[in-house]
Amino acid sequence: MSARAIDTSVTIRAIIVAHPFFKDFEPHCVHLLAECASFERFGPGEDIFREGQQADWFYIIHRGRVSLETFVPRTGATAVQTVEAGGALGWSWLYPPYQWRFSARALEPVEAVTFEAIHLREKAAENHDFGYDLLLRMGRVMLDTLQGTRRKLVEFYVRDLVE
Repeated sequence: MSARAIDTSVTIRAIIVAHPFFKDFEPHCVHLLAECASFERFGPGEDIFREGQQADWFYIIHRGRVSLETFVPRTGATAVQTVEAGGALGWSWLYPPYQWRFSARALEPVEAVTFEAIHLREKAAENHDFGYDLLLRMGRVMLDTLQGTRRKLVEFYVRDLVE
């Protein structure tokens, strides 16, 4: 994580409460999120995480766009999804061995709230209502990633038929 300063006019808690990922989240649980959150900025082209590396963070995108990518033989890094402001990024932190299954790269300047995964997992185990709500929301992130990957597979299949 790079140490870049947060715009003090915007608090992490305010970003969490306003973010679509946490729409209708139990207000009494917001403090659990804020306790393990920090603010991060990434420059255009900067890696946010790389496939195969340790998955220690979860991200909600406040500003900017992120390319979620996977390595495809003979093609290289291939975008399977673009995550924009209001989106959430990363689910590999939920399941052992806690390694990223995709890579993420900033397409433009990105501002994100990052949550330390180990603390999220601990808080979810301690507070089952919090954990259940969080897991339902993460299921949506996983579904969006699966759909993006499915669309990319169809593109490859169609391209191979045409060639």
